[in-house]
Amino acid sequence: MIKTERLILKEINESHVEDILKIRSNEVINQFVKRNSPKNNYDALQFILTIKGNIQNKQTVYFGISQKDQSNLIGTICLWNFSEDRKTAEVGYELLPDYHRKGIMSEALKSSFKLWI
Repeated sequence: MIKTERLILKEINESHVEDILKIRSNEVINQFVKRNSPKNNYDALQFILTIKGNIQNKQTVYFGISQKDQSNLIGTICLWNFSEDRKTAEVGYELLPDYHRKGIMSEALKSSFKLWI
């Protein structure tokens, strides 16, 4: 878990099924990414289980983002698609539209980047 001034970045688990469904099926977010969006809680759970496996296999680093005063997730941030030498990776992120343009993703990226290097 990582705490910033306004946020908590935390491990995603099975208790976040509804939050993941809400985030990954959001039409605004999905304008920017090409993926199969979850249609129900089962699909969201399968995604969570896949992410947990990818974390265990060191294929990704993945955090859910919540505000300090709330437990629900408002977004996610991850590193994935690592180079063979693990010196480079792609950053992936998504944030519910109500939280856009508030510096949340910049804050999450800065704090999580320190952990990853």
